[in-house]
Order: sequence, then structure tokens, then C-alpha cells
Amino acid sequence: MMPLIDSHCHLDFPCFDQDRKAIIEQCQQLGINQFIIPAINRQSWLSLLTLCDRYACCWPALGLHPCFTQQHTDDDVKQLRQILLQHPAIAIGEIGLDFYDKTTDKQAQITRFEQQLAMAEEFALPVILHVRKAHHEVIARLRKYHIHHGIVHAFSSSQQQAEQYIEQGLLLGVGSLISYPNAQRLRQLFQQLPLQHLVLESDAPDMSLFNAPALRNTPLSIYTTCQQLAQLRTETPATIATITSQNVTNLFRLPS
Repeated sequence: MMPLIDSHCHLDFPCFDQDRKAIIEQCQQLGINQFIIPAINRQSWLSLLTLCDRYACCWPALGLHPCFTQQHTDDDVKQLRQILLQHPAIAIGEIGLDFYDKTTDKQAQITRFEQQLAMAEEFALPVILHVRKAHHEVIARLRKYHIHHGIVHAFSSSQQQAEQYIEQGLLLGVGSLISYPNAQRLRQLFQQLPLQHLVLESDAPDMSLFNAPALRNTPLSIYTTCQQLAQLRTETPATIATITSQNVTNLFRLPS
């Protein structure tokens, strides 16, 4: 059975409340044995920590998601630091910059992002990044705050930006986007990049596989993503699973 780790999913979301245990058991039957779960706001931190205490296969990252910047307060940032002092988290996340909406308050996002990068530097923790239409700004700030460990979640940008992240020491998240017919450029990129810089992710309940029913996604989808990436690279699924899972294990210092 292939060892698989889902490097980015939201199993703490309420849509999994009724069958979370069953989904985890189904995943384990396919060899998907560990799940990295990044928070999105202050309200989710304690419940996420409780969930990860209950399920030894789940690992928490704590942070403030850029898409909800208008909801985040200075006190949230202070509380994030306090909770990191008291509770083990494997990363700061999900954090970043999202400039897809041209009306967004970019400076507010940048302020929250920099506050959390400073915390990642202080606590020597990796980051889990959400980036849309802001790669240049994110890379500049990773350099500014000496961040050399983390994952760029659901990477879908250019080869040049991929190489800049890799040079900075970050890993790139490969998810269901490679299953879409219009993602030819992205498939070519993941075909060429060294496997030691890639990790698998589902982003459940979002980012369903192409042609999947219009329902929530689950971490089960990374089994298919692993098969598809193997086919792209003409490597075995076992090789993809082993190396990408080792990349996650090394980054977050998970038990082997």
C-alpha cells in the first residue's frame, strides 16, 4: 500500500461533521495516513486543535487566511502568538496574499501577512501559503522575513515563479488542477520539476477532480492525483507517493 500524506485539507470544516471518522478510515484503506489541516480564522483554532488531539493522523497549522482579512483584527494576531506559545502547531497557515479581487484592500492583507511571517520566523515554523495574483509580492516578503520552509498551496503559476519558490526552499502543492483539460501548461511544469520539491494535496472540501460530481471534495482525491502525476512523469505511483510523503514528513518533522 502506498504511503500518502494530504498536505492541505480542511477536515475541520462543518461539512465533515457527520462522516469525518468514516472518511479518515476510507483514506487509511488507500494508504492516505496523515492529513495537514490549516486553519483559516481565529474561530477555528481551538476546534482544530481538539480535532487533532482526537485523531493522531491529523496535524494542525494555525493562521489567518488572506481572503478573510476584513474579519481579522489586531487582537487575532496577538491571540495567534499566545496560542502558539501554549499549543503545538506544525506550521503557520493558511496565510498569504490574494489579489484576485481587484477591489481588495491589498495593504491590509500585506500587513496581516507580514505579521504572521514574523511569527513564523520567531517560532521557526514553516508556512502554508495561499497565493493568487500576488506571487511577486509574496516571494519578496519570504526573502524579507528569511522564510525558507513551507508549501505554496495549489501552485498554478509560471515556471519562473516555481523556480523562485524552490530557490527560497519552499515546496509546491500539486492537487486536482492537473486533472483539468485546460491545465496543459501546469501539467508540463509538474512533469519537469524535480519530485523532491512537490507535495500532494486535496484542498478538501474544495478543488474537486475534473468530472467529479458537484459535491464536496475529500482527501480521497489525492489517490487519483498521485496516479495522474505518476502518468505525467512516467514514474510509478509508489515512487510519487513515497517521495512526496517524505517531503511533507521532512518539512513538518512528522514521525516517520
